[in-house]
Amino acid sequence: MGGVLSSVKRVRGGRAPRDRQSYPTQWLLVGPPGAGKTTFLRQMKIIHHGGYTIGERASLKKDIFTTMIQAMRDTLDSMVPLGLALDDPGLETHARVIAEHSLELESDSLPPHVGRAIDALWRNDTVQECHMRPDVYSNSAVYYFDNINRLAAEDYVPSQHDIMLLDTKATDLSDITYFYGGQLHRFFELDAEQVRQGLPDGPFSALIAFVDLSTYCQPLTSRHDNHGPFDAMVELLGSMSTATTSWPIHTPLIVMFNKMDVFIQKFTLGAFRHHFPDYDGPDEYERAIDHLLGLFNETIDPLWMC
Repeated sequence: MGGVLSSVKRVRGGRAPRDRQSYPTQWLLVGPPGAGKTTFLRQMKIIHHGGYTIGERASLKKDIFTTMIQAMRDTLDSMVPLGLALDDPGLETHARVIAEHSLELESDSLPPHVGRAIDALWRNDTVQECHMRPDVYSNSAVYYFDNINRLAAEDYVPSQHDIMLLDTKATDLSDITYFYGGQLHRFFELDAEQVRQGLPDGPFSALIAFVDLSTYCQPLTSRHDNHGPFDAMVELLGSMSTATTSWPIHTPLIVMFNKMDVFIQKFTLGAFRHHFPDYDGPDEYERAIDHLLGLFNETIDPLWMC
């Protein structure tokens, strides 16, 4: 997954924490969809709960297939505005299969003609060229495409790593508790709507705000001062700062810049300076991350000053 933590911000509130030794530590995971909260919970499940059973992994096959079909569909759709075209007329049939196939799969196995279509399209240099552009690239899609023959097998059962790379929200995993270092620890995920409705009772060890660093090249609003990593989280934190008044006074806010591995891959493909023309540092991803971290802290400071 990859991530770096910003400086800790103290969250305002008005209630003193209870004796933390009498309760599990509680960590609230918040962030926009796709920021990595569910992936974090899946990691905890694999590390501390023995991972997913065969039955649990088999139940997620359709989610993997849907993710893979949608990713190939998005790649093909992105080719048109980029002026790219399939250079093999025989691939048009495969492209129609992807475009027309329902994402609501009826079978527990990937239809053979869909698997063949994805395999043939992914072998094409133009499709790969399109997918490797920073605004299209997805490391989970590349992994699934590279493993299409295994995933398309009739007896396919997802591996733990296959599940880890799913971008979809886990409907059966919203919190996890484990024992470590003589203490129970509980991590649970809140989506934007749950945050707006109010937060559960503390005490809290921290609020962890997940930011998808890899979306730096995907503006989410028409504003020119913010880009993908900022917009959704700033909106969420802003709503919390006005709607939430029950925070313990000593709970820190930790901002996790997540999906750093994808960011590094996109950074090597270029275009960072295009999206952040004020960046005057070297062509090193570490310095670019420092630049984003500084911008993010400047953005959230007005919302979370004590």
